[in-house]
Amino acid sequence: MRWYQNDNLGPVILRPSFYAFMLFKQAVRGRSRMLPSSVASGAADGLKVWPLWGEPERELRVVLLNKRAADSLDVLLRIAKPGGFG
Repeated sequence: MRWYQNDNLGPVILRPSFYAFMLFKQAVRGRSRMLPSSVASGAADGLKVWPLWGEPERELRVVLLNKRAADSLDVLLRIAKPGGFG
């Protein structure tokens, strides 16, 4: 087996924003709409929350993003079920 070497290729660079976009695209799917949300004050600076309601599937999807790469977060998700949601 012969390996091809190309000195013009650079190193592989990870693009976190690209992966975040792909994750969000999967969560949004079709006709989703954003729901209201709130984050407790202690985690608000590093945690982003996007609750999405998918109407055709009648499915709740929640995207959580920890913006502090060096810190892990414990998250307690509380969901109130207002009228009109499945």
